[in-house]
Amino acid sequence: MTGETSHYAVVAVDDEGRQLARLLDGYIAPQVARVMALLGVPDQLGETARTAEELASATGAAPGPLARLLAAASLYGLVTQAGQGRFALTPMGARLRTDIPGSMRSLAIGFLAPPLWQAWGQLAEVVQTGRPSNPASWEYFQQHPGEAAWFGRAMSQLTTAVVSRLAEAGYAPPTARRSSPAISSPRCPAATCMSSATSCTTGRMMRRSGSSPTATGPAAPAAGCSSWGT
Repeated sequence: MTGETSHYAVVAVDDEGRQLARLLDGYIAPQVARVMALLGVPDQLGETARTAEELASATGAAPGPLARLLAAASLYGLVTQAGQGRFALTPMGARLRTDIPGSMRSLAIGFLAPPLWQAWGQLAEVVQTGRPSNPASWEYFQQHPGEAAWFGRAMSQLTTAVVSRLAEAGYAPPTARRSSPAISSPRCPAATCMSSATSCTTGRMMRRSGSSPTATGPAAPAAGCSSWGT
């Protein structure tokens, strides 16, 4: 069991059982990563090793629970235990920092926010009844503008990456019948049209939540989206 990441694996009798065990408790690792990112622990660690008490003081978290979170994070390869109660980031955990190329902090915080997370908990009901889930995302983000901003950043980052890959592959989306000039204009490059639509949608969400785009937030709307939320 050395190196095993699933506590369910204790009941497994073969490799297939251990694989299934890891799948079954896969809900834990994403939340460990999200809370680490949400508290800004990776930013506080940076290139150094620090104790749970030092990190608790820096992030405003409770020392005991944070120490247990860090222990879980070490199990999933986000940090290592550096001795004398200190923790240091691994290369994977460093991707949860804000200030590095390839940062995935916004994805960890924005796409694992409670309403999106809870929507998957309704999967059985959706499959059984055919009715869509109702995670009340807008209401939640209106009440939590900080998390709405992270969701907007995650949407912008992911969509920009997808659009770039499609553009590199030479994909041009079919003409869409929409009122947005950026979408309907034949002069609009594929990447610009697609990213413009997402920027406009993100802007609406940010404005509804009470947030406003910043230098660290979503990219400015592309041509054809005249202002945030229009």
